[in-house]
Amino acid sequence: MTKYIVELTEADLNMIKDCHSKNPSLMEAMNNAQKKED
Repeated sequence: MTKYIVELTEADLNMIKDCHSKNPSLMEAMNNAQKKED
């Protein structure tokens, strides 16, 4: 399995959640994503 690292702003995250709420595998990935603080 390939691992990707993607950095999103809070706005990006919310937009993805809004647009892809019907995509269970993506939502699971988003929920499992680690939040990184600078």
